[in-house]
Amino acid sequence: ASTIRLAVFHSASLGAHVSYPDRRGFGRRRMDMPPARIERMVLYQLGALGALARAQRARLRHLKLHGALYHAASHDPAVARAVARAILAYDSRLIWIGMPHTRQEEAARRLKIRYAREAFVDRRYTARGSLVPRTDRRALIKDPAEAVAQAGAIILNKQARAIDGTRVPLEVDTLCLHSDTPHCGLIARRLRQKLKRLGIIARALAG
Repeated sequence: ASTIRLAVFHSASLGAHVSYPDRRGFGRRRMDMPPARIERMVLYQLGALGALARAQRARLRHLKLHGALYHAASHDPAVARAVARAILAYDSRLIWIGMPHTRQEEAARRLKIRYAREAFVDRRYTARGSLVPRTDRRALIKDPAEAVAQAGAIILNKQARAIDGTRVPLEVDTLCLHSDTPHCGLIARRLRQKLKRLGIIARALAG
């Protein structure tokens, strides 16, 4: 409720970050759940957060999956379709945020759900365009200068450098910066300054 209040005060777009019910693993462990249960789980979490938002005269604008559910829906069409059905059941105006060229985007397109392709400021990529797993010590970009440089390359050149040095094409609509990344506040400030110098205006998603 406090986060929603701050978001409303700062005119930030509210969104749900839905995950498997894996509190001990912070949603980063895949759980074997049938699609129907995944659909109900996503709808349940949307409804809970949506009620808190409505209590403050706000509404959810977007949805992004978290952790293992994010990766499962990116590769498993049944999981992606279950998420899509939950979105449509809750509010067809929601914007679905996910990686480009995945099962998530495919399910969104088929069911005419607005989809925002995202790239990561603070995560490194493999040559295939997937994220380096968090079990790999190279997964996270902790240096603010490197993170801002990667964001700049994605924005200006539509590409990022993979851990093997190759270029990964990335044409996206929005950027992700994790709030638990070390120095995330400094990264955000420096990125905002860079965008301003480039004449780029960061706007809230308008779902």
